[in-house]
Amino acid sequence: MALAAARVVAWRSLGGAVERTVPADLIERVTAFAKSRRVTPFMVQLAAFLLLLRRHGGDDDPVIAVPVANRNHAASADLVGTLVNTLPFRLTLDPSETFLSLLDRVREAAFEMQAAQDAPFERIIEAIRPERARDRSPLAQVMFDHQEIPIAETWQSGVSCRPYLAHRGAVQFDLSLLYFVLSERQQVVLEYRDDLFKRETAEAMLDRYLATLAAVCREAERPIHAIDGLSERDLVHLLSAGQGADRPEFPTQTTPALIDATSQRLAKQTALICGEESLDYATLESRANSLASALQSKGITPGDRIAILLERDLLLPVALLATWKCGAAYVPLDAANPSDRLALVLEDQAPIHVLVSPSLVDRLPPDTTSIVLDRTMVEGTSPPDPVSVRPEDPAYILYTSGSTGKPKGVIVSHGALANFLLSMQEKPGFTAGQRLLAVTTVSFDISALEIFLPLITGGIVDLVPSGVSRDPA
Repeated sequence: MALAAARVVAWRSLGGAVERTVPADLIERVTAFAKSRRVTPFMVQLAAFLLLLRRHGGDDDPVIAVPVANRNHAASADLVGTLVNTLPFRLTLDPSETFLSLLDRVREAAFEMQAAQDAPFERIIEAIRPERARDRSPLAQVMFDHQEIPIAETWQSGVSCRPYLAHRGAVQFDLSLLYFVLSERQQVVLEYRDDLFKRETAEAMLDRYLATLAAVCREAERPIHAIDGLSERDLVHLLSAGQGADRPEFPTQTTPALIDATSQRLAKQTALICGEESLDYATLESRANSLASALQSKGITPGDRIAILLERDLLLPVALLATWKCGAAYVPLDAANPSDRLALVLEDQAPIHVLVSPSLVDRLPPDTTSIVLDRTMVEGTSPPDPVSVRPEDPAYILYTSGSTGKPKGVIVSHGALANFLLSMQEKPGFTAGQRLLAVTTVSFDISALEIFLPLITGGIVDLVPSGVSRDPA
């Protein structure tokens, strides 16, 4: 498992503990689920603990120490004192098996363990002779302990009592999950060696254990590797991490407006390089305006979508910017993709305009109506009809890989793109005059960063040509 610090040479028994009260509705769900599967709640709890350990870096062949009552003989039923014995519980995990399958195997293994509960743990150690080390307990470094303590809170004499779970300040294992079933509630405690785990780690693990316990009841037919064990705190953290930076000007900015401002400010500075050719910002703006005017003359209006199937040369970023100047969104196509995928995207986006390089026309499905891009279309002087591009308007549409089914189109708005680029401009940082190598196909999202971050900043896009970008050498 992932540890907060390296193990020391000698065993250290000091530790801490965190605890949670198990929600009443979760107790009911676990009880009902266990009954429906003809197992005990202990077996469900133990199986969920196996998933927790695996999620935190444990291997797929864990050995867990499990205390047992050791009162399986009639003569020991009324004896006063502790007869508790600890047994090793070992079960190989298969990430692809369902939780139901795992639970069935936990049930069988638990029965086998209970049948041997009077086998002294010391004798087992002697028989197995595991490799010993001074910094850990032999055979098992993790324990799971399920205890039922049915103490009534009010006795016949009228004395009120309530079980109090006191931590001793010492631990027997690296981690110990203690599940207490009391008369009025259920408590779960995680003890940990404080030289190996931080308290916040233990708290997060305990919250994830309860989340895993809830998940296995509702997702029992899923493979164990796919079962959701995220706590509410995890979800909040992930959602906040995925939101990115909040900007005062968001969502009032758009990328084409930012590029236009840069072009006016740095008209004669180099904007694009591709092989031996280059464009300054003024020429980039002029050619994008000319192409936008040509596209408008062919019927493209605001809100349309333009499929882009172009070679990687200086006309590519010009075409992307011209698309936005028409108020349209671009849908990038990769000439290296199979014909079936190109046809799927075009069919899914129909009706759609197609802008294609002369050398790539044969990659389109038969009978596709297209606009073949040639250099005369970027050399005109007529300005395009002005359009208003809003932050909420689509900037481009990318298609997923389809690895989990049919590829799906994902719309990225102008406001979202501008917010992302401005955030990247600040951190990790990009300034005017710097160069950024653009090597990624435009059908992949990172290409927007490579092409447009320099253009909003006053930097230089170093566009790798098609032949070079596809060369495996």
